[in-house]
Amino acid sequence: MNWLDQVFSSPVKVKVLRIVIRRGGLSGRSIASAAGVAPSAAKRALDALVRLGVVRRGGSPGRHRFYLSRTHWLGRDLQRLFEAEAGLAHRAAVVVERELRAARVATDVVAVGIEEAGRIQVACGPRAPIPEGFLEHLQKVLAEEVGLSFGEIHWDPSGSPEIEWVWVSRSLGPPSPPGPTFLRYFGIGPGPEGDQDD
Repeated sequence: MNWLDQVFSSPVKVKVLRIVIRRGGLSGRSIASAAGVAPSAAKRALDALVRLGVVRRGGSPGRHRFYLSRTHWLGRDLQRLFEAEAGLAHRAAVVVERELRAARVATDVVAVGIEEAGRIQVACGPRAPIPEGFLEHLQKVLAEEVGLSFGEIHWDPSGSPEIEWVWVSRSLGPPSPPGPTFLRYFGIGPGPEGDQDD
């Protein structure tokens, strides 16, 4: 049997397995809701993953909870794979923040996300012009260190694609009054928080 073909044979199985790994102990309905799939599709995927042995049922009959089977030979590797996927945007965020600091780009906020096509998106409220050549440099560094291509910087995140933004920092550069509209988009109040450079 080709185990990986069976585990990754459908997008629904992948979505369901991602939720089981990240939030083990949920019911089938909760998994369906978190994965954004129909309950019947989630049930079929869970049944298949249980038959393969990579997911186990817990709880009592009628009140099943689902967990990753860490005793299955693929269990730990699947967990590491999905953890690496979850950490990808954070790794990109660390690189973006580091490069913005190195170039002394002052911003009110910086957020990073990864769109469906796998390109890194950055939302940032700059307080000064971006140095010439910085975006090309950032693109090169992200490709080398994260392995994904750079999409663009969104100066107004409300017009950006629907992606999950990963928080990086409220402020980079010298302290200044933040732009309230930009910060409000991310649900940040005007109080002092985040790290600031002198």
